[in-house]
Amino acid sequence: MNWYEESFFNVHVDYHTRKDARTGAGISRGILRQFLGEVQPDMIQVHSKGHPGIASYPTKVGQVSSAHSEDVLAVYRDVCREMGVRFSVYYSSLVDAVAADGHEDWRIVKADGNFYGTGEKWEGDTMHSFFLCHNSQYVDEYLLPQIREILENYRPDGLWFDGDVWVSQVCYCASCEEMFASRHGGRKVPRGHRDQDWPLALRFCRDTYMDYLQKVRDLIREVHPGCLFSVNWLHTLRNPWASRGKVDWLSGDVPLNHGVKAAGREARFMNHQGLPFDIMVCDFSLDYRTRGYTYHKSAAQMEQEAAAVLANGARLFYWVTPTREAAFRVEDPPTLAAVGRFARARQPFCTGTTSVTDLALLVSAAGWENDPKLQLETEDVHRVFAAHQVLVEAGLHHDLVSEEAFIERGSDWPVALLPGVSHLSRELVQALRKFVRGGGRLLLSLPLPEESADLTGVAGWESLESAEDPLEKVALRALLPSGWARVFYKAARAQGGDAQARGQLWDVSSFEPLQEIPVSYLHQLGRGKVATLAGHVFDGYRNVQAPALRDLVLGELRNLHPRPVAELDPAGQLEVAVRQRPDEWLVHLVNHGADRDMGAGSYFVEQVPGGGPRTLRLRCPAAPASASLQPGDRTLSWERSGDGIRCFLPDVGVHEIIQLRF
Repeated sequence: MNWYEESFFNVHVDYHTRKDARTGAGISRGILRQFLGEVQPDMIQVHSKGHPGIASYPTKVGQVSSAHSEDVLAVYRDVCREMGVRFSVYYSSLVDAVAADGHEDWRIVKADGNFYGTGEKWEGDTMHSFFLCHNSQYVDEYLLPQIREILENYRPDGLWFDGDVWVSQVCYCASCEEMFASRHGGRKVPRGHRDQDWPLALRFCRDTYMDYLQKVRDLIREVHPGCLFSVNWLHTLRNPWASRGKVDWLSGDVPLNHGVKAAGREARFMNHQGLPFDIMVCDFSLDYRTRGYTYHKSAAQMEQEAAAVLANGARLFYWVTPTREAAFRVEDPPTLAAVGRFARARQPFCTGTTSVTDLALLVSAAGWENDPKLQLETEDVHRVFAAHQVLVEAGLHHDLVSEEAFIERGSDWPVALLPGVSHLSRELVQALRKFVRGGGRLLLSLPLPEESADLTGVAGWESLESAEDPLEKVALRALLPSGWARVFYKAARAQGGDAQARGQLWDVSSFEPLQEIPVSYLHQLGRGKVATLAGHVFDGYRNVQAPALRDLVLGELRNLHPRPVAELDPAGQLEVAVRQRPDEWLVHLVNHGADRDMGAGSYFVEQVPGGGPRTLRLRCPAAPASASLQPGDRTLSWERSGDGIRCFLPDVGVHEIIQLRF
């Protein structure tokens, strides 16, 4: 077991120093001792070099500020060693304004010949970046020598790269052109999707990126093999290939303004990527119109985001931002310490757990693999976001499962949901067929490629768009248990095949049934079933989170999976995560509520309102010997019911954990 696996509550000190900053003037060994004593993290991470390219230590490779005052890395190294706290180093790898200004040949070049980042500079608090190519001489002449310098002089326990995978993409710089030509018979890098050799460009970019990471990995093993390595957002939802041995842990910083939803879904995905992982939550909100810091988050909001992290099996990584001189702001230590106490109280119930497998929300990598960027939000991923939101609102426990994980062990889940994809790999299609034929139940939504016909039982689809009435493209009527409701999505009709039509859609104006336009199609395949929603349902839900559309999806899911492992009544505003250890279940309830409207420019939760009363039904592997609320070993009102129990919750705070002992 490496040291990271033993960590639980870690702190990231975000420090993008500038050319004229009095670097280090605000920090001292005494100040840091006091800070660590109050906060008590397992690890603290500090910047060695941020996106502007200015180092926080006296580098001989790069550049320091004109008013450099103190070696920040030395202060952190010395105090961490003294106090037994692990010490990690942040490094902005492929975003460096200084390096890019001095070497245009190191910068990423777009297909049109312009630089990626042309005209973008750091100006005051306006953050723009220069992006560097992982195949350029920047790596060998600048990055690797600077990493060697850090490893030799400071011997950190960890190294965390930022500005890396989310920067890399197909590039047309001289280095890439030369390297591609040497591998592909003198050919130039293909310019886009219309080029028949475009897949070669995508594979070249991905393969050479992994070669670049291997260089970093080799250097660490040579100079300081005890140092662990991580890359921000590598092998995550927007970069969904599985780990290939380049990093020791997975990590990602979720959106700054209101990260509770993203924290949960990213952690659910990382659970199945084969490495320990953390989620970083940020202590401030940002006005993206001005890039100015607008609000220091309340302890309640930070606890809410931390709860979503911890409930889904991740370690908590807390992002704090000091002044340009590296001084902690007056509000930082007390808020951080309060969230630390919140996390520590839950640590005994969050470590060493795995997710109870019930419903798999699938994340296909095929669409991502066809894009020139290595890390991005594809249309397929946006549908996953929408489906995750539906399941959270319904209070249904679920996992986000990568293509590779599902291919390897899809039979672990009785039910799977694929919320529409532009492409499917042959391997995933085969895994889905095997899953259903073996008794699995699968819910699909359009769009779907032709390769899915055997799964859906539908030979082809006729789009129901109308050129005359734009509203008809997205608005149809469905008869739900609660009555009539207008639902918004692009519907379709099956053409051929043997699937059974289910439900009925109605005209939005005449209230007449639309002939042969059902809600879904049901197909029996082997011992399992496949239900296909007859339209682009999750694209619709991305645009309007209408309860009627959500209920339509849940109705189809209920037909396939009438007895989920957890059912919340009433649902809404509580994220449910069911996890297990030997002889016990730990059922997490995360309160997503807010004391104000979170729309428009409001990012601020000052208090989290109570989330009760609720009833939670759990279908357990056996009758529990005891059930209690944690932390605090509080009394829980519950009763046996059928093949499980019902728990009665008069109120739900920010994060409640139901502990069942068997």
